[in-house]
Amino acid sequence: MALARPTRFLTLAAVTVPLLVAVSPGAAAEKLPRFTSPAKFKSHRIVEGISIGGVKVGMTKSQAIAVWGKPDGECRRVAPYDPGDRRRGCSYGGFTKTRAGVQSGRPYAGFTVLPSGKVTSVYLLLIKWPGRDPSLKREYDMAAPKVLPFKTAKHVGLSSTMTATRAAYGISIPQNLPDNRVSDFLSTVVVRHANACTVFSATDSTPAFSSVSSISVTAAAFCPPDPEPIEPAS
Repeated sequence: MALARPTRFLTLAAVTVPLLVAVSPGAAAEKLPRFTSPAKFKSHRIVEGISIGGVKVGMTKSQAIAVWGKPDGECRRVAPYDPGDRRRGCSYGGFTKTRAGVQSGRPYAGFTVLPSGKVTSVYLLLIKWPGRDPSLKREYDMAAPKVLPFKTAKHVGLSSTMTATRAAYGISIPQNLPDNRVSDFLSTVVVRHANACTVFSATDSTPAFSSVSSISVTAAAFCPPDPEPIEPAS
């Protein structure tokens, strides 16, 4: 089974939600903020090709909110630069609150919907904090306990190694990859189903694409394409 293009596609297609909120001057000095609308996960199951935490592809927006609770702020365009893409992303953990005001942050979960309200993708994100960037520690400490318990039936979840993920789903990578094609095959594992796909992606580059940092279940029409074939060496 072929793999897909790098994580960049997933990030733009399923995960990116604009989070531009004014930060008050004293916000940086405040204590550790709390999520304004944390998701109410009643399940930590990832059902490949169907659902994450009980939110299913094909549900209505109101049904998804009934499962996870009210998202942070309004559901915003996932691709405002593309007038043909009318999906909106509803995120959780994207906003934090301090005594001095509200500031933006990175979402740890969410789903995308069509104008009709139909859910096209459900996703989880793990904020990467390898210890080298202190600015990410706060977000990691808040998000990690909420998303790390999620697992598939094959025991794959966020922070699983990409090597173990490929092995679990029987997906191999081509041998002797040229340098300019490495990320195409190492950064993303796509498991395809009849009407959807499950995408496991790695965004870390040190060591290169070593662990899963995002997982999504996405309707087939919005799944990332297979990578272009590798031309034989001349």
